[in-house]
Amino acid sequence: MLLAALVLLVAAVAASLLSSAGPDTLNVDPERLTISPVTRGPFQEFVPVDGVVMPIKTIYLDAPEGGTVQRILVEDGATLTAGQPIIQLANTDLQLEMVNRETAVFDLMNNLHNTRNLLQQNRIQQLNQQADIDNQPARSQARV
Repeated sequence: MLLAALVLLVAAVAASLLSSAGPDTLNVDPERLTISPVTRGPFQEFVPVDGVVMPIKTIYLDAPEGGTVQRILVEDGATLTAGQPIIQLANTDLQLEMVNRETAVFDLMNNLHNTRNLLQQNRIQQLNQQADIDNQPARSQARV
């Protein structure tokens, strides 16, 4: 039994040596090698890797009105609080629409004022006509 274990141990060691034994050299094309003198300096390592950088968390923002960015109020990476403005938008179409609506309101107010003036002038004119009619019999008697 001891002899069988010893033979098994020797066979395992021999198998291990045979499997690891192989060529210890690597043939590389000399044109792909860069040989430079050794100098002291900062260690710079460049590893070309293709990939896509993805944020850990993505939040999509929606503006109730569109426009162009007029001013950026917060820089990238800054910590924000709820309700803090991030950018200032400028919407010339919205500004023009607001000016047009203000003009329409002023026109309506002006028309209302003119209508009130016309009504008052009409009332005064009717009062004058009524006074003329009331005074007409007295004038006609005075002529006789």
